Amino acid sequence: MKVLSEERKYTAQDFERLPEGPPYYQLIEGELIETPTPEVIHQKVAGRLLYLLHKLEKETKMGTVIHFIDLYLDERNVFQPDIVVLLKEGKAKIEEKGIFGPPDVVVEILSPSTAYYDLIVKKEVYERAGVKEY
Repeated sequence: MKVLSEERKYTAQDFERLPEGPPYYQLIEGELIETPTPEVIHQKVAGRLLYLLHKLEKETKMGTVIHFIDLYLDERNVFQPDIVVLLKEGKAKIEEKGIFGPPDVVVEILSPSTAYYDLIVKKEVYERAGVKEY
């Protein structure tokens, strides 16, 4: 992952002004971070897990499973997790731009280029925001 600028802190409004499509960015603690395209093994793992979670979603009707979407946690943090699970009684809301508020479950599939952010920085933000399972 590549930091766009360490000299300025960005907001969710700045994030929304970015053009759609590659390169993809996440807003992590006010820094715009360019996210590399995932490798094949990452996508295979995500696809298998997504398949199983969609199957469970259909069987239980307890909530919604969504992958690769903008997740607005606060003014300084807009992530694009691999998979999120929103239970019917959860706090997160689905809107046109993305998901607002903490999902019940967040899945981040580790890659060498994203592990630091996923294991340390984003984990702390998810905990602070109230994500139940990560």
